[in-house]
Amino acid sequence: MTDAVQPTFPLFTLSPDTSSLSLQRSFDTFMLCYYDSFSVDLQPIVHLWPDIKQDIWTSVCLTVDTSKSVVQMFSGGYMSPRKVMPYQYVWSGEPVISFPGFDGQLTDVQVWDYPLRYKDIFYYMSRSYYGSYSGSVISWSYIRYDNRGRAVLEDNFDMRAKVEQESRRKEKKMRFFSVEENKLLL
Repeated sequence: MTDAVQPTFPLFTLSPDTSSLSLQRSFDTFMLCYYDSFSVDLQPIVHLWPDIKQDIWTSVCLTVDTSKSVVQMFSGGYMSPRKVMPYQYVWSGEPVISFPGFDGQLTDVQVWDYPLRYKDIFYYMSRSYYGSYSGSVISWSYIRYDNRGRAVLEDNFDMRAKVEQESRRKEKKMRFFSVEENKLLL
């Protein structure tokens, strides 16, 4: 979630040291960049899910099917048309994700090593109804992180609300993770 209006900024970069994949945003248009020279424009304009309610978070989901060289992105209740990538992308290297130009709050980042089906994307984007989904490569609850930018990293608000309710009943104090800790989150 961000309130900063920047002309163009990368939302994230996956595996920045090897075959990088970066999703950049420019107002309502997104651009997927890979191998430092190829890109695909993605604009979520197709209304897909009318019953997804407005959330305090802006949900963004990107699917890259490397076997078919097809990419598609989802934002809120909208999706982009599926697009063929001009050059096949093969992901390799450490599962590292960075948010180099993001200024705001981040939560619930998940990465899978396979393309999600529409049903899985729907469940993930409407998590308050169907529970949480965990990525197979990177899962928000089990990541090591080192904050080098201007992003605030927080637990999912749904999860924080549950913890706060439980702590009130059991009189336990809630633990907040500090960015400086650089520990494995459990």
